[in-house]
Amino acid sequence: MGELLSQVRARRLVLIGDIHDNQALHRKILVFLESWARLPGTRNLFVEFLGLEDQGYLDRFNRGEISASALIQANCNRWPDSWLRLEEFDPSFYRDLLRLCRSMGILLRPMEPIPRLPLEARDTQMAKTLLQFRRKHPDAQIAVLVGHTHLLGKGHLVSLLQGRFGFPPEGKIPLLLPPPQGGSSGTGKDLLKRGNSYFLWNPGGWAKASGLGGRSETKAR
Repeated sequence: MGELLSQVRARRLVLIGDIHDNQALHRKILVFLESWARLPGTRNLFVEFLGLEDQGYLDRFNRGEISASALIQANCNRWPDSWLRLEEFDPSFYRDLLRLCRSMGILLRPMEPIPRLPLEARDTQMAKTLLQFRRKHPDAQIAVLVGHTHLLGKGHLVSLLQGRFGFPPEGKIPLLLPPPQGGSSGTGKDLLKRGNSYFLWNPGGWAKASGLGGRSETKAR
């Protein structure tokens, strides 16, 4: 994890691929984000399990005016399929993530409306949200936690950020990808592999399992 942090320390955008029910991966993500939050500067974490409609509650949460429990209750009341309680999506991870953000001062931010847009429109909306934030806060430190199938492939989030939305060209965005479902992410140097300034989490195994861009995970609710 120390090697991973050294690679992303100076970078203002980190994309983290999530597998929503992978508890082993979720433990690694929490460890990474806790260490990432200790780096200098304000940290902003964009997530897909909270919607733009939750912005008012999120603002109050980020200011310390309401607790994680209050935010959880508000989201669950508004959205019957909230990942904060949906057992098939490892809800304890998303609840723990809220508490980690509160304790470490990470500012939580949504990317899209919930209920969801049509699947083909979601990546475009997420990219627009990130671009708008980047324009207002050009020096902000940003991490994005999103289902791994949103990241790669034509018309998916990375290609949208690299092209029409004005983010850096290919090879300039550090990218963390999860291992295949049920697979091993490796340890030590095997955890992090580098290519063209991308940072891939077990890229060989993940690429073989997913086909690099196929939507193989359960359709997000």
